Parts: sequence; structure tokens; C-alpha cells
Amino acid sequence: KPVFSTNYNWEIITPTGALILDCLDVTFMDGPRGFLKRKSLSFGANPAGQGLRLFLLDEAGTERLDQIWVLESHIDHLSGEELGAAMDALLAAGAVDVIQLPGYMKKNRPGIMLRALCLPTDLERVRTAFFMHTHTLGIRQRLEDRVCLPRRPAGLETPDGFLPAKAYDLAGQTFTRAEHDARLALARSKGKSLLEIPDREGSA
Repeated sequence: KPVFSTNYNWEIITPTGALILDCLDVTFMDGPRGFLKRKSLSFGANPAGQGLRLFLLDEAGTERLDQIWVLESHIDHLSGEELGAAMDALLAAGAVDVIQLPGYMKKNRPGIMLRALCLPTDLERVRTAFFMHTHTLGIRQRLEDRVCLPRRPAGLETPDGFLPAKAYDLAGQTFTRAEHDARLALARSKGKSLLEIPDREGSA
């Protein structure tokens, strides 16, 4: 657990309290984040004037800020089959998402902008795959902030069966969306089109 020095010259946590804190699955941050459900303030014999404050927070719906690398390059020397293979290789290397955007390049030749997103821990591996599977001579890269809604595993009951899903909270409401691969597999098993299998609660 992280520690830091203070100006106190007396015990500010007991060995029992330290042991409890060490056993809990806690996250250390600059301040509390989430929806405040309860709070408490207690004063004891400790001479510290601010007392002990406790907060009970519900983190559901709290936006999470992290960082993601954006790698991109303009490419006009690969076939459609080679581009498809490159996208698969980038995803296999750890890219969070890959997209190709069409356009025109020098000499009015058709080309694409290939863009891959990856977490900082996967940057070197994804960048190596980018060079290896496209043979581009240059990759632009930049680190950007990303705001994410927390998600959690969930399930969706449909007339044709159960579907694994993801649930997330937004503006005080909970939304549940089925996983695409599971939805497609269920549609095929029932001899139906994908559009006949609901992808969220209340859809048809």
C-alpha cells in the first residue's frame, strides 16, 4: 500500500486498522469519486482537529478517465486482402480498435488511413505489428485522453434464449446490450436473421 510522511508525532493508525486496510480491495486516489450514499464524521481522543470522515460511494455510472495511444498511417500500396490481414494482426497484437478510412493521396491515387488504438501497455507490440504487416515507412502516434463509462457483465433474456451482455449506467439509467457474437450464434442456431434477435432490453 502507498505511504507518505506527515507532521504528526503520534500514531494515526493502529496495527489492526493497518491490517484491515491491507486486506481490503481498495483504490487510492486524490479524493472520493462517485455518487455519495452515506457519510459520517467522528471525533475521538485523537488530538487531530479534523476528525475521521467516512464516505460510502456508489461508483456505478462514474466516468473513468484514462489514456490511449492513436497510431495511424496513410497507405496506398496494399490490396484489400492485405489490409484485412493487417487489421486482424493489429487486433491480435492488442489493439483496442482498428479502422480504415478511404481517401485520395498523392497523384490522385486511392488510399486509406489506417488507424489503431491501443493502451499504453500494448504500444510497442501494436506498433511493431503495424510496421510488420503494412510495411509503411512512417507511423504518426499521439497519446490522447479517453473518457469511458464503466461496464459490467450482464445477461439478456430473449424469446429464443439467454444472451451474454454488457450493462452500463448513463444519466441515472442502466442500459443492457447483448454481445454481437453471441447474438449472431443464437440467430444461426434458430435459423433466424440477426435482426430477429433483440440486442437490448425492449428491442425487437
